[in-house]
Amino acid sequence: MRYKKSPLKNGKEFTDNTENYSAAINTPEITGLADEAAQKKLNEEFSNHAAELIKQYEQSLEEMKKLPEGDKPHFSIEYKNEVLYDNADRTVFRTYDF
Repeated sequence: MRYKKSPLKNGKEFTDNTENYSAAINTPEITGLADEAAQKKLNEEFSNHAAELIKQYEQSLEEMKKLPEGDKPHFSIEYKNEVLYDNADRTVFRTYDF
């Protein structure tokens, strides 16, 4: 049986807990692909999506801070990945945010 290291790992992480708001954004990162151009493109897409989520979170947080006490809503955002299948030939994973 062949064994390989999974090409998927967690890259940059952003976490925050401010009042009623929370964020847990774990940017996936692919390493070790034979096709380096595809690897670079995937990592850029993951990074860009994470940056957009962080931007949205920070904008919402600033808007929430302007509200009077007692009117502040609860808000949470997460960006994660999950390996569904990983063997010597393939790694199957999904990313999701909510």
